[in-house]
Amino acid sequence: MRASSFIGSSYLMALGAPLVFFLALSGGDGQSLFAHLANLAERFLAADDARQNQFLDEIKLVLIAAATLIAAWRLPRFLRDLERDLQGGKK
Repeated sequence: MRASSFIGSSYLMALGAPLVFFLALSGGDGQSLFAHLANLAERFLAADDARQNQFLDEIKLVLIAAATLIAAWRLPRFLRDLERDLQGGKK
């Protein structure tokens, strides 16, 4: 259970990273955020199929890399907590 929640939360963090990026890009302004997203969507829909597939492949690669980096960054603490729990220690 604990490993599943670790992996799941790592992927959720990776999926939230683009939102944080766009919020930072817009300066925290909701209108600017949605303007950036609308611009991205318009350009994506205007592109041909080959460019769309290339973009989607790049997004997949970035999200997998981000999830891997986040999991690797969090892994030492996860292992330390898991070891402590297996030894019967308190949190």
